[in-house]
Amino acid sequence: MLLVVHVVMDSGLGLGF
Repeated sequence: MLLVVHVVMDSGLGLGF
């Protein structure tokens, strides 16, 4: 599940994780 968070963060969504 953490893999998804890392991908999203790398994408540049700006979730704030």
